[in-house]
Order: sequence, then C-alpha cells, then structure tokens
Amino acid sequence: MYANNDDDKTIFMPLADNDEVTQRNFGEVKQEQVREITSESLFQKVSKQEYMFGPNNLMRHASEIFATHYQVINHSIDFSVDKLKMILSDGLTKFTIRCQQDGIGDNLLKSAKYILCAFIDEAILATEYGQNIHWSQQSMLSSNFNESWGGETFFKIRLFCLDNISEYIEVFELIYICLCLGFKGQFSSKTNGKLMLDRLKRESYDVICQYRDLHDDASIAKHWQTDYEPKAPIKYKHTFSIFFGVVLAILLVIYIGLSFFINQAEQPVLKDIDNTKNQLISSYESSPPVATVSKDIVNE
Repeated sequence: MYANNDDDKTIFMPLADNDEVTQRNFGEVKQEQVREITSESLFQKVSKQEYMFGPNNLMRHASEIFATHYQVINHSIDFSVDKLKMILSDGLTKFTIRCQQDGIGDNLLKSAKYILCAFIDEAILATEYGQNIHWSQQSMLSSNFNESWGGETFFKIRLFCLDNISEYIEVFELIYICLCLGFKGQFSSKTNGKLMLDRLKRESYDVICQYRDLHDDASIAKHWQTDYEPKAPIKYKHTFSIFFGVVLAILLVIYIGLSFFINQAEQPVLKDIDNTKNQLISSYESSPPVATVSKDIVNE
C-alpha cells in the first residue's frame, strides 16, 4: 500500500476502503529548517493562555496550528498573508519534527498533516480576512499536498482510520477534535449537512470511548491516561440517623413557626380581655357600696 521512490521520498495518502491511494512526495524535514518562535513572536498572546490538548500526542504537537485556528475564528489576525504562511509553515514544521522525535510513523504523520492543513484552510477561508488575502490560491493544502480543497479527502481519511483504528486511533481522535471545532468539509453544502456531521461526531465519540475502554492495558492507551485522580464517591452511612435528624429538624421548624403564629394571633384577644377587666374594675370602684344605698332607701 505504501512504497518508496528511489530518491527516498515517502509516498503517501491512505484513503477509504483500503484500495485507493493518492500519492504525494514528501522530503525529510531537518531540525535546522525550523525557525524557532521566540517570546516576541506572533504566538505570544495566545501561548499565554492555558490550552489543554489532552493526552493525544498529535494534538499536543500541533499546538501552534490550534493556536492560529483560535486567532482566526476570533478574528484576531490582521497581518499579511506572508506572515500567516510563515506562521503556519513554522507550526507544521515543528509538528513534523516533534512527531518524528516521538517515533510516530510516516504514514500516520502525513495523514495528520493533511487533516491539519484542511482544518486550518477551511477556517481561514470562512472569514472575510481569508477572502481578502485570496487564501484559496496559496493555502496549506496547495503548498504541501498540491490540492486546493480537502473537504472530501478529509472524510476518506476518517474512514481509513476507522478501518485501521488500532494503528490510527490518534489520527481518528484528531479528526474528531477538528469536527468538534467546526470543520465541515463536503457537508457544508449539503441540505442535511449539520445533521450528518452530528451523527459522525457521535459515532466518532462512541468509537473512541469503546476503543480506549477495550484497550485500557494496551501500550497506545498510555497516552490516554491523565494525572487526574477523582475523589472517592460520597458514601452515606447511618442513613436512618440522617433521615431521623432531618425529620426532627423539620418538625422543630414547624413547631417554632406555629408557636410564633399562635402568639401573634392571641395578642388581640388578650388585649381585649385586659380592657374588659379594667372597665369592670373601674365601674365597680365608681359605684356606691350596696349597704349605703339600702339605708338611703329605708330612710326615705
């Protein structure tokens, strides 16, 4: 399926169904070809933000590409097309060298590079900035793969990865992340494109979860591990005691509330009783004694 030319250049491009190959020539990228990006570079602002690329080596090595994508979709790029091409070329070169140093195979590497080029090209072309600089005529795909559009091949690579998931799991995860970040490709012009993309993303998610669970002890799974240690789940002991305490607290609140209500309601009644008692006492004290009244009647 893969072969080498006499000049030791890699022939690449796996597609769907394992029976079709688009051939492209790629030379080796040397370490000295990389232009180091310093703290004064255009990536300074973005690199200060915390990005989590996950345990996937390809995504971690492509940090500059994802940083540029972030700037593009947030309309924070306003420099010339030459600077943009330099930044993306630097990012892709650094990505290649990191992958080579990490022992990632050439076929897997070239698949990942195609995905990244198609991903960033579509994001740029979707902006007014990309249209103004005529990015379609000098895109990353055209520079690296002699192709003007990757919206169809992107999904053919996905199918190839799905058929060879054990070898291409990290490329498959990279494709899934690109889809989640807005890549549409050939589905952008379809009537039910959004629905079809949602199904593809769900299918990809399920495949990744299933593969990682089934191959938890495999060597490739070490990239899926994280340093996060979840806390032990809360265990409720003495459930009856807790329930009884809650009920008792509720009853106590009800008792206090009723007591307050009754106290407020009886105040007017007690006040009326006191007024009536005071009136009776006043009437009794102001009236003459009974014996005096009787004597007066007899004398008359």
